[in-house]
Amino acid sequence: MRRTSYWDEAPYKGERHRRVAVPMPSKIDHLHQKARYHFGVKENSMKLHHRGQADEMGSEDIHQLKEGDVVVVRVPKETPRDLKTITHSDFKQHQFDPPQRVARREAPRPLPFKGETSYRTEYPKHDIEPAPPPRRAAPLKSVPFEGSSMYKDDFHHKELPPSQRPAPRQAPRQLPFDGVTTYKNDYPHLEHEPPAPRTMPKRLASAPFLGTSTYKEDFPKHKVEPNQRPQRGVRPPPQPFQGASEYKLEYLNHPPPEKVPTIFIEPHFTEMPNNAS
Repeated sequence: MRRTSYWDEAPYKGERHRRVAVPMPSKIDHLHQKARYHFGVKENSMKLHHRGQADEMGSEDIHQLKEGDVVVVRVPKETPRDLKTITHSDFKQHQFDPPQRVARREAPRPLPFKGETSYRTEYPKHDIEPAPPPRRAAPLKSVPFEGSSMYKDDFHHKELPPSQRPAPRQAPRQLPFDGVTTYKNDYPHLEHEPPAPRTMPKRLASAPFLGTSTYKEDFPKHKVEPNQRPQRGVRPPPQPFQGASEYKLEYLNHPPPEKVPTIFIEPHFTEMPNNAS
């Protein structure tokens, strides 16, 4: 049965939300180092209490720790905690006074204009009588045009004689060519005797090949036994693989690493006397 994290009547209990798991220490100095690293406290201002007991842990109590135990790190409240980052150290905060904003001015209320403009002075308003509606004119009667236009005066109509088609032309008669071309001069016709008829050679009677070829010498014929197929429906029992695969040779089976036992540390901020060591 696993025991509880704290003693039944533990006077000191740490802040559980800041609990940190650490490997099982072999020396009391290892617990001091983990407390300084995780909680940012100094070694001379901390006290260790196993499972929250009243007695402070010493070097001889380190072997009483068991897996899952809680060690309460008691720290005085006035102890400054050095939990500053590089950004806080290098970039210090400066007081910034924002510029004062100008109060928003209210827009003036528009007032009616009661003066006189130059437009009204130079362009006074006159009373204009409405114009009478126009009278509708009577439609004019269409009269034929009896005069002469400029087109008729400049372009007179003239009588043209009928067009005469030309007589069809007769094609010239083709005469035989009696001259001599350069082809006939360069390539005269020569008399030649016809080639003698070709005589087919007599076909030899086929005879069996009695020699040996390189194929037969390099690839001699071997006797092949017929493949014996197993009967349908009967399968041989599977045999276990006796060899070693490349996977087993390359990836050896290593035992899993042993589990490292762990404990927990929690901070507890309390009021302590100044002469505490």
